[in-house]
Amino acid sequence: MLFLSPAPLAAQQLDTMRFAMMDIDTGARAAAMGSAFTGIAEGASSVYWNPAGLSNLNMLEFNLAAMLFFDTSFQYAAGAIALGYGTIAAELRYLDFGEYELRDIYGAKLDGGLKAYNFSGSFAYGCKITDFLSAGAAIKAASMNIDSESSAGMLLDAGLLYAPLDILSIGVNFQNVDPFSGTAMPAAIRLGIGARVLDTDFNRVVLACDYKYSDYYEPSFSAGAEYTLAGMFSFRLGYKYRPQNDITGGLSGLSSGVGVTIDNLVIDYAFLPGGDLGATHLVELKITTDSREQKEKKNMQKITDFLAYQYFIEGQDLYDAQAFEKAALKWAQVKEMSPDYAGIDQAIQQARRMKVGLSGFSKAEKAFNEGMGYYEAFQFLKAAEKWEQAKNFSPEYKDIDIWLTDAKEMASGGGMAKQAEKYFRQGLKSYNNCDYSGALKSWQAGLEKDTGNKKIKQYIDRTKVKQAEILSNMKKAKDAVEKDVTVSEGIKKLRDIARSCPAYKDAADILTTLKEVIAMKTRESYFKGIEKYTEGSLDEAITYWKNIEALDPKSDYMQKVKRYIEDARSKQKALKKLNK
Repeated sequence: MLFLSPAPLAAQQLDTMRFAMMDIDTGARAAAMGSAFTGIAEGASSVYWNPAGLSNLNMLEFNLAAMLFFDTSFQYAAGAIALGYGTIAAELRYLDFGEYELRDIYGAKLDGGLKAYNFSGSFAYGCKITDFLSAGAAIKAASMNIDSESSAGMLLDAGLLYAPLDILSIGVNFQNVDPFSGTAMPAAIRLGIGARVLDTDFNRVVLACDYKYSDYYEPSFSAGAEYTLAGMFSFRLGYKYRPQNDITGGLSGLSSGVGVTIDNLVIDYAFLPGGDLGATHLVELKITTDSREQKEKKNMQKITDFLAYQYFIEGQDLYDAQAFEKAALKWAQVKEMSPDYAGIDQAIQQARRMKVGLSGFSKAEKAFNEGMGYYEAFQFLKAAEKWEQAKNFSPEYKDIDIWLTDAKEMASGGGMAKQAEKYFRQGLKSYNNCDYSGALKSWQAGLEKDTGNKKIKQYIDRTKVKQAEILSNMKKAKDAVEKDVTVSEGIKKLRDIARSCPAYKDAADILTTLKEVIAMKTRESYFKGIEKYTEGSLDEAITYWKNIEALDPKSDYMQKVKRYIEDARSKQKALKKLNK
């Protein structure tokens, strides 16, 4: 309600009100921190808080905000762009007081009403004077409109920001100076300190305090804090002390808010309880673009991630080829480029273990085969000696402890009748070739010649366990073939069985029955790889082509796809150089 006479509003009243909204604090982040922002002054809102803070902006930023308080609304927009010699910014404000009733001097209601609104615009510039000191200034124009009457004028702001330490900054801003008309306006001086007491990739804590002295309003003191989690979620709290707080009562002066950052989009909200006057809600939307430095940093990170991925894949290829030392070196490069690359530490350790184990395994295999020759010749002590060597080279070499026990038992008198020896030797040869059926047949015959021989019985029992293990693996392979859409996993299992036990025919027989399916899937992978290659999806093309090796290593496509894979990797390396 506004008590006015029917006569036009006096010019003096308009002059008094035209800059009223210049004293409204802007920015949801600053408002949530109790308006303690002069020493921080970040982003486009620095136009209001301290134009010197614009010097720290190295990107394009655009802010939109809206505030509601009863039937009064306040809208705010600001934009800033960094140039080579500083940062320029502009700000627009609109304050709508709503519609007021008209009453005469006796309080009687008159017909109609009038609308009142405030509009202003600012243009600011900030730059660095030294590495630690920045300066900035803003020129502001505003008008107050009530019904058909209006009044306009201009004001100036000037600020300094001193940051002697990375964690500390001190700011001062002279606001609403009127050098043009000399009319008493809400001129003020703000002093502020900001401290980044914690600043890591995952946690950030900012503390700030401000003192404001005005020749139009009572002085005020503000303090605020902000905690940011993972660079994405912000939680803010503040308090602004001023004499008016006692009038409104309750929690007046307290403020709080939250913020969410998603890439280049920021949404901030502030809640300001006004005691008996009710609460104010402020919502702000901020959109930014990456600075040149940030773009270069992101591009470099993308290149680094891409190279790390490529090196990891190359290391995997070397590992699969049993070039464990080269694989470890390649993965060490990945570790150097991207220390947090998933699984890189385990990969390096495994390659190093396999490097040591490969040498030991080769020596163990040679000693084991020599020992088996002695064992088949019934020279059990020499066999035990060779197998001790094999165990020293590779303690986990296949069933080495069992063979050692057998050799020692046979040497200490656990022999067998002469007529059973021939069958025992034949059984050993079949067993070592994974021909478990042949081994069982020979040992059963030997057992008939030397009834009750415990050693032959042990070998028969052991062979039956091996047979059951092979049958279980065969079932898993068959299930994989039936369930796997690409069939490659099941076929790989079958090939592993056929490779580990060449004399075991079932795996080879199943692979033979799948010949047409394998050919179809191989052809499909070949052409899918070409399709992805022509689309520029080099990683996917390589994946399809490498799948052919799992399906059929002897495929007619193998020679082609090896060249294609090499060509695709060459193109990837060329792209990396081009990006650099």
